[in-house]
Amino acid sequence: MTEQKKPETKTKKIMKRITTGFAILLALAIIGLIFVYVSPSFGLYFVKSGSMRPVINPGDIVITGPVGEVRTGNIITFEQGEAIVTHRVIAIENGKLRTKGDANEDPDTDPLTLNRVQGKYLLKIPFIGYINSFVSNRQGWFVVIIIPTVVLVLFIAKDILKETFKKEEKKETKGGDAISGNEK
Repeated sequence: MTEQKKPETKTKKIMKRITTGFAILLALAIIGLIFVYVSPSFGLYFVKSGSMRPVINPGDIVITGPVGEVRTGNIITFEQGEAIVTHRVIAIENGKLRTKGDANEDPDTDPLTLNRVQGKYLLKIPFIGYINSFVSNRQGWFVVIIIPTVVLVLFIAKDILKETFKKEEKKETKGGDAISGNEK
C-alpha cells in the first residue's frame, strides 16, 4: 500500500505564505529589539505614566537613539533621581534643558544637564509594555509560558502516538489475511 499526499489547496498555500511572512517579520522585530537592548547607543524603556499623552501612552515601549544635538521640541529620556523619564524639551537656558510632559500642566522642576540625558526619542511600540508587565506576574507567566508549553508537548505526544499506532497497524495488516475498508 502506498500513501498518496493530497495536493495543497490555494487557501492552504496562501495561509502558509502568510504564516511564513508573519514569522519572518516577528523574527526581524525580535532581532531588532535585541539589538536595541544590547547596543550602548540605543535604549529601550517601558512607559508607566501618562505624562506624555497623546504622543506616548502607558504600556508603550520607547526606543531612544544617540543624544547628539538636543533642540527645543525634542523628546528625550533622562534620569530624574531614581527614575527614568521621557519628556519634551521646552527650553534651553544657560546650557541646561527645561523639560515638560505633554500632558502635564507645569514644567519639570529642575533643569537638566546633558550628561543626565539617556537618549533621544526615535519611536514607540504601542502596548508591548503591557505584555512585559503581564508576564512579570505569576498569572501572566502561567498564561504566556506554561500553557503554550503544555499545548506544544501535547501536540508532540499526539504525533508520537499517531506514528506508533500507524506502525502497529502496518504490522497487523502484513501479518494476516485482513481486509481494510480503505483498499479498492
